[in-house]
Amino acid sequence: MSNLHKPAATEAKLHEVIANRWSPRSFDSSHTLHDSEINSLLEAARWSPSSMNAQPWRFLVGLRNDKNFAGLVSTLMENNLEWAPKTSAIILVAATAKEVSMIETYDVGLAVGALTTQAQAMGLHTHQMGGFSKSKVKQIFSLPPDTEPIVLIGVGKIGQPTELSPTLMEREVAPRVRKPLTELMLKGL
Repeated sequence: MSNLHKPAATEAKLHEVIANRWSPRSFDSSHTLHDSEINSLLEAARWSPSSMNAQPWRFLVGLRNDKNFAGLVSTLMENNLEWAPKTSAIILVAATAKEVSMIETYDVGLAVGALTTQAQAMGLHTHQMGGFSKSKVKQIFSLPPDTEPIVLIGVGKIGQPTELSPTLMEREVAPRVRKPLTELMLKGL
């Protein structure tokens, strides 16, 4: 098990769950998730804020070595294929509506934020992936026409960064960097 710890360097005090959240690519391929852990992650997402309480999020869980996991892995793009198959689970998060708009996507993002924070509080790490074929996901899992894949989330325990390619290992052990808060602020009146 890796002891890689990369807390955020912040000017303001943050809760440790938020400060310690980051998206590793080195996952422990021997770690397995229990149903109760998956249920906790999904419950956290279920109780996230939702416009008009529409709850447009939908989930499909693949646990390593099951058919859903294999199906989700088959949709991954090249860079994610190196590390994502070592995660304990991959969760497809989709939005559903007659026409998925920005508000449904926003609500799904809130649900993913809750799931990610819950995972961190449970000693797990997540890595969100946009690098997958949405059309392949729709085809493999026969998603209804009103269901739009948004993101895949790898979940598990951190593994050894030395098991990654040199390029990904360099990124894995590099310090975390964020834009300064002043750069993120819009100018007011």
